[in-house]
Amino acid sequence: MLRGMKKNKGARSDGRPSKIGGLTKGPPKDTTPTLADLNIDKHQSSRWQKLAALSEAQQEEKIAIAKRKAE
Repeated sequence: MLRGMKKNKGARSDGRPSKIGGLTKGPPKDTTPTLADLNIDKHQSSRWQKLAALSEAQQEEKIAIAKRKAE
């Protein structure tokens, strides 16, 4: 699911902010959810993306191993 989502660009801009009517206007706010907005940390995201890249059989094997370790 994360792989298919648009990435949040943060507060980066393409240069200096422009001045309009004496006010400094920055880049528009990116409303794409961040990992933090989704309550996902970087380590979880990395592990889940690696798991998603595996074949279905490999995923099932990893899940079965994790379940055995948890018992």
